[in-house]
Amino acid sequence: MSRLRVAAAIAGAALVGAVLVPRLAAADRDAAVPDAGYRIVRAVEEGEVRSTEEVVVRAPFHSKRVVSRDGAVVDGTLANDAGLWRWVGDGWLLVDEGSRRADGASLHGILPFLTANGLAEARGSDEVAGRQCDVVRTREPVGIVASQPPTDADHAELCIAPEGVVLRERWLVGGRLLRSTTAVRFDVAPADSASAFEAAPVAAEAEGAPAPPSLRRGVKLPDSANLVFATSYDVPADVERLPNATWATFDEAGRFLEGTVERRFRRGGELVDIEELEPDRLPTRAGIETTTAVGIGSLSTDLRTLTLTVPVNDHVTVVIRASSARLIEEFARAIRIESEDL
Repeated sequence: MSRLRVAAAIAGAALVGAVLVPRLAAADRDAAVPDAGYRIVRAVEEGEVRSTEEVVVRAPFHSKRVVSRDGAVVDGTLANDAGLWRWVGDGWLLVDEGSRRADGASLHGILPFLTANGLAEARGSDEVAGRQCDVVRTREPVGIVASQPPTDADHAELCIAPEGVVLRERWLVGGRLLRSTTAVRFDVAPADSASAFEAAPVAAEAEGAPAPPSLRRGVKLPDSANLVFATSYDVPADVERLPNATWATFDEAGRFLEGTVERRFRRGGELVDIEELEPDRLPTRAGIETTTAVGIGSLSTDLRTLTLTVPVNDHVTVVIRASSARLIEEFARAIRIESEDL
């Protein structure tokens, strides 16, 4: 099936319903967030604003973040099997259908790439919320693409627990403290983690509910959709292949815009997802040149995930995402070109 026919199939279904990652540190502490998950409560200070942030994670597909001020919830996101939800004042609003990667994976799988490429510095150890943690400096905080080394005036100082979870973060720009977060409680495998991801939905027309410009929905392709990809992967035996996720994006009027198929793999709580995209659909982001089994790619990270982009031909660029440098390296070795014609 050609790429145009794949898009058409998605639209139809939706309308019906020695290869090395560059300078990868040898000592890769590839510890993953426990499958049973964790809960962390942090005190947050941004200027004069004080708030409390509670995060619950059960990898690879469930996470919740709730921000409260003066006892009232002011912001929140929730990912569960139904999709991505946002807090809108008195409940949860489903804004994107379909499961996706949990927000809150272990940083230990990313740190080797950062330190080996001069994007992070080890600064000793400390204790936060009764837990020992490693102090690491990066230029930017979690969520912003790392592209420069830290300096004394510009850095995010992170204290990271053995599970790879950030217990403390201090973000300085121009020597000025912009944000400080400090854990006051950290629990591994909380007893109520399963119920934490239930959502009490509000009506889409509720006051204050966001109206996203586009909505990405998970869709089911017809059985006749024989998908053909430009690449395949000789993955290790301990990597589990998960069902594909098929996405369709719509505009505000409900008109189909585009579709994509995401291949998924899992090792424990670590998720790998792979998309084949047209080059003009990719955002521009800084990265480190990376050798793969099929050519040169670019590897970058926002400290949540590592993203490897590899041009296959003029029409297809492979995008591989994982929260582990070791898994990225394994998949960089595992790429095989199946078709040059797609």
